Amino acid sequence: MTNSRKASGATSITRAVIVAAIGLSAAASFSQQASAEWRWSATFEQTEANNTLLIERTWDDFHKGWLKYQKNGFRLHDFEVQSNIGKYSGVFKRGTGNESSRIRVSLETIMKDWKDWSKKGYRLQDFETWTENKKRYFGATYLKGDGAHTLWVTPEWNKFHTEWEKFEKSGLRMHDFETWMDGGKQWYAGVFRAGQYPTGSSMGGTWEQFKKARDNFRKNGFRLIDLEILGSPEGQKYYGLFGKTGPDQRLRVVNSRAELLEARKDFKKTGYKIDDIEVTWFFDAPKPVTPSTLADTTCNFGDLDCNICASNVEAQFAQGMDQSWVKGSWDFVGDYRYKPNGMQPKNSFQSIGKHIQGFVRTNSNIYPYAGSHSHREKGFIFFIHDEKWNRTSGKAKNELYAMHKSKVAHPSGVAVLGDGLFVAELQNDKSFLRWFGINAAGDSQDHRYEVPGMRSAGGGLGLAKLSDGSSLLIVSHPGGGFRKGNTRSQRDENNKERHTRFFKLTPDAFRPSPDGVQLLGEQKHRKESKPDKPYAYSENLSVVTECGSGSIYTIHTTGDYGLEGKGYWRLSKLEGGLTNPHLVFKSMKEKNQHAGYCHHRSSATVHVNKHGKLEFLCSERAVTIKRKSGRFDFRRSIVR
Repeated sequence: MTNSRKASGATSITRAVIVAAIGLSAAASFSQQASAEWRWSATFEQTEANNTLLIERTWDDFHKGWLKYQKNGFRLHDFEVQSNIGKYSGVFKRGTGNESSRIRVSLETIMKDWKDWSKKGYRLQDFETWTENKKRYFGATYLKGDGAHTLWVTPEWNKFHTEWEKFEKSGLRMHDFETWMDGGKQWYAGVFRAGQYPTGSSMGGTWEQFKKARDNFRKNGFRLIDLEILGSPEGQKYYGLFGKTGPDQRLRVVNSRAELLEARKDFKKTGYKIDDIEVTWFFDAPKPVTPSTLADTTCNFGDLDCNICASNVEAQFAQGMDQSWVKGSWDFVGDYRYKPNGMQPKNSFQSIGKHIQGFVRTNSNIYPYAGSHSHREKGFIFFIHDEKWNRTSGKAKNELYAMHKSKVAHPSGVAVLGDGLFVAELQNDKSFLRWFGINAAGDSQDHRYEVPGMRSAGGGLGLAKLSDGSSLLIVSHPGGGFRKGNTRSQRDENNKERHTRFFKLTPDAFRPSPDGVQLLGEQKHRKESKPDKPYAYSENLSVVTECGSGSIYTIHTTGDYGLEGKGYWRLSKLEGGLTNPHLVFKSMKEKNQHAGYCHHRSSATVHVNKHGKLEFLCSERAVTIKRKSGRFDFRRSIVR
């Protein structure tokens, strides 16, 4: 299983997981209305066994039928429950082993039972969840078995994805996947058993994306192991697990129970028996709506795929820069080997002439700061841990937690979107956007994809979630400190082309589809031999969404070309929508920069906190003296 997950439709390779666009935003909860209906999906496998089916029964009827089949040598292979109407359906296959189950209980009970039954030699066969009378229930079936196995449940996709990769590498294969909405969050569950066959997946895409992926998998000898469909007024999302194992198989999606039973008869005549079912509350395709705002303004602080908006950005920008700044710092141990690559600060931070490229406030309380640093050979991305969240420590200070190797010596600055930390890497003349799950900061991660035309984002990068759910990526290039044009070399530097480019990432920045990276436009910044202010220069870039208006603002930052002098913050507003995007200058603020605690040319960024207030941040440039212990200082200002 590769660490970098490819989009659906790409050619499958041995033990690779292929993933379509992941929708991380919270979909609306189910509501039965005239514009929706129950639909059935089923897979049929080529077998001589007499697989059988119970469909749309009350619990009492289903349970009686289950016991009857059990006495006749059948075991429950897969079951489904239709939310709110409490109808049960199941596929039964011939089997001789003991089976057990827990139905209509809480998730906590399921997790406890799973541990207890595992000790007794049972293996989880099927995991389901549904709602009745607005209450969520869970169910699980078990079969007697042996071998390695596990169950993983979490509301955080990045954590689910990371553990999935680990399980695959350890020889486990996911054979059952569930996803559901609860409390405004999307949850994920995976049931894993021992296996060595090549795998693949198509997760969270449209029907067209799923069908394209499945066709490609079938051509390469893969079968559909499990299908999960998440119904939503915004459109259904399809999740499929594939494996190069088992007999030949067919898939049928129908509109009613009667059509499912008819399909079962037809397939049975050709030697194919029902294998797996999925029933989903399907919504009609949403009518196209022209969004009243450009950016999404509904994000809650802590959402995985977006940043909270800020009210009255221009006023906050002026206020925040004019109030007092407070001190901050984080510590490191020079010869300690940090997660996940064993990198040592004494060999990394002290690279002569190299320095911090970006330093940001994240949306996490546990890992509140992160950044990037250049190096003569391999740069790195780092995360800072707030020790007060470590229950075993009473130090209550910021400390270095993880150092991830960059693919290049000079990574860009970093940007935060939801739970993602993004960085640009120009490798072999190809531009890659790489991201890390912040709440999985200590885990090995390698999520990246190519963004042609992005280059190294030397002038900074930033992202925002748009009102249609996609992501906007804004990139400036190249970087540089401000030259006033007093010498010929400075004037030559000032006359170099500098630009900002705008990209739309569909369905979002975390998992764009193969054709989902779109260059919307480019804005070239004006050239001046002797400018009075750095209207073209930047080293870092922050993107902020304004509440109410849905407007998008950028804050470009840089400083005088030197270790001291002035630092500059340039506020602009995005105009022209997505058809003619361009930045309109609004204002510029100056602040003295100092290499020892607040060097704007190296790292100066803006964050929106949980109260919707702007936080301004700048960091020490570099630690150049080798020592066992060290400290980076920074300054921050929060609008009150």
